[in-house]
Amino acid sequence: MPPLFMKSISLTLQAEGQATPVEFNCNVRIATIEVEAGDVVTFEPLCEDGAYSESEPPTYAMHLVGAQDWTSNTVPASIGLARYLDDFAGLSAAFEFQAHGQDVAASADQPAKAGTLILQAPSYGGEKSTYAELDVSMPIVGKPTNVVAPTAFRAAGRAAAQAMKDAAAPAAEDAA
Repeated sequence: MPPLFMKSISLTLQAEGQATPVEFNCNVRIATIEVEAGDVVTFEPLCEDGAYSESEPPTYAMHLVGAQDWTSNTVPASIGLARYLDDFAGLSAAFEFQAHGQDVAASADQPAKAGTLILQAPSYGGEKSTYAELDVSMPIVGKPTNVVAPTAFRAAGRAAAQAMKDAAAPAAEDAA
């Protein structure tokens, strides 16, 4: 298998209390799970041959940079990522993140990552004459797990996204 080359991603989120997961593929340009080593706590007693050290566990966070899409609709799958993060900020959310590509099924050689994170509100606004971007880092609860087979969770998010596209198509035709 060649090394991971980022072309597209699949990010599926399901905020606490929401019945349907939502897949966000084209809303971000940077998507990473970042790891920060835990602090080392050391105790040095007043003797020459004694010191004790213990490492705290590492912490994980999902970092996203993307377009501020504030789309809101009664169909949950049509919501923009910025709106979703803002509406559900502070809540926990299940996630599945496939960095190998939006159409790549999870496998042992191309695993996805899954877990629970705490949604954070995105930045709002930006510079003149540019697309406004969000830049958000969301803490992950514990260590994300490797997903090595397709999941019903991601399939449900994908189906919801397709339903949103299908619902938007007649509206676009009516506007024309």
